[in-house]
Amino acid sequence: MKMRLTFRSGIPVLLGLIVVGFLTNSIRASLLQGEIVSWPSRNSVVVALAATGLGLWAASTAWLAILGERGAGHRVDFLTAQLGKYLPGGVWQPLGQMGLSASRDVPGTRTLSAIGTYAVFQIIAGTLLLPILVVDSHLPPWVKMSSVGIAVLAVLVLWRADAWSTWLMKFRRTQRVEVVVQQLAAARRPEIIGLLAANMALQGVAFWALVGWSLGLSVVGAYSAAWIIGFLAVPFPAGLGIREGVLMAVLPLASAQIVTASVLQRVVAAITELSFVAASRVSR
Repeated sequence: MKMRLTFRSGIPVLLGLIVVGFLTNSIRASLLQGEIVSWPSRNSVVVALAATGLGLWAASTAWLAILGERGAGHRVDFLTAQLGKYLPGGVWQPLGQMGLSASRDVPGTRTLSAIGTYAVFQIIAGTLLLPILVVDSHLPPWVKMSSVGIAVLAVLVLWRADAWSTWLMKFRRTQRVEVVVQQLAAARRPEIIGLLAANMALQGVAFWALVGWSLGLSVVGAYSAAWIIGFLAVPFPAGLGIREGVLMAVLPLASAQIVTASVLQRVVAAITELSFVAASRVSR
């Protein structure tokens, strides 16, 4: 038992060191390009930390609702597994979540279906923020219209979720898909979507604070679009490269500025996750 507790306690520390090292190297690589980077002020970093913390609380609360569990332990496991998304490969986060949930006697099938459900709901929640791009004067009209159209489609999917689930069940090929579809139909949609939309918006605010306030609210919509595309394109790690490409296409900023702010946001998120985990350990 003592060895098991020591191993569990060491996971966040080990992941944190690896993540911070990897992200620091990414910042160094972007700076070597020779472009001038405007670093965020201390107040902007504080705003980013606060927004990230609130967003992670909302995301972990949504995870508990989907998983059907309660307690600080499951919340800490979620935040610990989140550290895996910053590592190359795109599989460490779900693998970590599966292992940590199994150690708390949560059936693997339930955890797996919850991971799929969470991902689908986060994508849908993110699309609801896309209409914010309408306020961006730099974007062409077709991009703005597309963002509104995608958001309307997401609302229709939510409104008729039960009917969509019934239709999808006709095409199921594996038990895994069946479990996910059933859980999508039964989940508390308004609560979960609201929490995940809040998480996406707050993460967007954190990026906005780090990249510079001068661009306006459209940064939040651009961040949401970049997150969705990066996720669907199999993140490596956490969409590093893919998401930055989307942000470069949307935001009128130098590439080094966007890459640096994006990596800094990941550092802020990793530090916040580690802080939550450490605070939970100390309070025990």
